[in-house]
Amino acid sequence: MILSTVNTTWIRTNFNGSLRIEQRIHEAVANFRCHLCDRKYKWASSLACHVRAAHRSISLECPVCKKTFRDPSNLRTHEIGHGETKRHRCAYCKSGFVRRDHYESHVLRCEARVKRHSGQIAS
Repeated sequence: MILSTVNTTWIRTNFNGSLRIEQRIHEAVANFRCHLCDRKYKWASSLACHVRAAHRSISLECPVCKKTFRDPSNLRTHEIGHGETKRHRCAYCKSGFVRRDHYESHVLRCEARVKRHSGQIAS
């Protein structure tokens, strides 16, 4: 695998130099237009995601807390937090988190706050 640049974009090529697939990706034209707001997308899947998120007239409601969402995947992600044990605990403030990504971003902020208040770093 060889890495090369074209218009400051890194692309992968195999040893025989075949760039057809990569060129099609980088040269794709935004042919998919939203009929509701005229935004353009290179991929049909991107357009479908846009229509679901921006133009869905119905809202999906969390049965536990009644928070509403337009996209079913966002509702599913939200529902993970209800009823599940908070497996990730912050060593600094003992806050609990179901999702590891939320825990990790919290720990970074909490650690910086603790260091700032203890005088270890200048603010």
